[in-house]
Amino acid sequence: MLSRTAWEKKTDIITAINVATKKRLNIVVQELEGKLDEFDPSVSHSGVKEAKDRHLASKVIKTELEDLAMEQFLMMKHSFMGKVNDIIRLWTRCTLCYVSFHYTLMRKIDTSFCYLSL
Repeated sequence: MLSRTAWEKKTDIITAINVATKKRLNIVVQELEGKLDEFDPSVSHSGVKEAKDRHLASKVIKTELEDLAMEQFLMMKHSFMGKVNDIIRLWTRCTLCYVSFHYTLMRKIDTSFCYLSL
């Protein structure tokens, strides 16, 4: 049982015991005390506070991990974008060299045909 839920139920039983005691309902008080004895002795308000503190600490750690992961992701994204840009530049240079070579070759072929036709 969650510590907060258990603590709230224990508090409700203690309140009911106090009300039953004031109204002198001894049988009800005994039944409620029996239910109260079923609770783990560690169920207390301080236990609830400790559980809440642990939960909040885990949320802080989770947030810090998410921030670190996002920072690392952005660094990797920036790095990979630089690599992609380098690849595109290399591909462009290769394409330009290829086109330039073939253009020159075609001009040579074209000029040689001009000489042959004369």
